[in-house]
Amino acid sequence: MSAYVVDRGHIRYLVNAGLSQAIRGRQSGPLRWRWNRNLEARTIEIESLTAQTADRVGQMLWDENIASINARYPDTIESPEGMPGPIGENYQYGPHQNPTSYEPTINPLQVLSSLFCFEYQACEHDGWEGSEAFAFCESLRKTAIYALPGMDDLKWGAPAPIYNREDAIKANAAAR
Repeated sequence: MSAYVVDRGHIRYLVNAGLSQAIRGRQSGPLRWRWNRNLEARTIEIESLTAQTADRVGQMLWDENIASINARYPDTIESPEGMPGPIGENYQYGPHQNPTSYEPTINPLQVLSSLFCFEYQACEHDGWEGSEAFAFCESLRKTAIYALPGMDDLKWGAPAPIYNREDAIKANAAAR
């Protein structure tokens, strides 16, 4: 499996998607996720994405991606300029910028595709599934799925099956 460091725009897009009302829909509060910061102490942290935490979250995502690259390509730990990805990048997220060009047209399917790409690049180390980045991605994925067109129109739970009366009688008899 190969991996690379995603560019700054990719990380900014994920953060902007999490901040987006178009993705969060009727969700009244910010995007939230739970993760276990300290496995021994079993300390569960609840984090949220707001304008005030966007810089930290963006850096956290990029750091996780870099940890994955360092696990996949150990020689990049000593020479980060050799990491596959953007050339000449300092990998400091800096102040978050929220471009207005994404709103309100941010597409939940594009968010899901961007998440899949990021996760593929960030999953190369043993700590990925316990990481805050993993928890963030899971939360953003669920939120993006709920934002898909038509989700509000679907029945909660399974739809009632449509049976032919004769088939239903046979199925009930066979189940006895």
